[in-house]
Amino acid sequence: MNEDDATGGGIDQVFGANLREARTWRGFTQEGVARKMQKKGFDFHQATVYKIESGKRSVSVGESFALAEVLDAPITELTRSRHDTLQTELARLDMEALKVIGRMRRIQEAVRDLDPMIDELLANASTAEKTFEQTAGEVTQRYDPIRDARKAASLEAITSFLEGPDAALFFQRDVPGHGQDSLF
Repeated sequence: MNEDDATGGGIDQVFGANLREARTWRGFTQEGVARKMQKKGFDFHQATVYKIESGKRSVSVGESFALAEVLDAPITELTRSRHDTLQTELARLDMEALKVIGRMRRIQEAVRDLDPMIDELLANASTAEKTFEQTAGEVTQRYDPIRDARKAASLEAITSFLEGPDAALFFQRDVPGHGQDSLF
């Protein structure tokens, strides 16, 4: 949390923004949240929810826990700072990206292993054309889908990404608990 959040002025905005995000993500209207809060004994109306979401009205501890219950959300989802939320999400996404990059490396290795096999297959097809006096391309065309699939695997594009600056960006995120230039 930044200093404004801790002093009270900013925490209402943070709570309100988190409430709005949690409400809309779950498909609730402001009126729907107000009705559920009324059922819990709170004097809430659509305007009350609007004021809370815009940071113009503070909530009591009891109201905050009731709102979390109404939205079926952990209280921390409504009280965490926006910066912490973003950093946590970036860390999660970066971990997913690292898994994708690992899978890309395995694909890169597999495609490299395929190249000699495909070359041998095409050379044998060409030899078969000559041996059995077939028209040029008559046998080798049969294996064009394999050649096309190999091109689609685009070893060059994968290698370019893995060895280029784009992949390096995933290793340089500012993630809580990790240094700016850490490798997670």
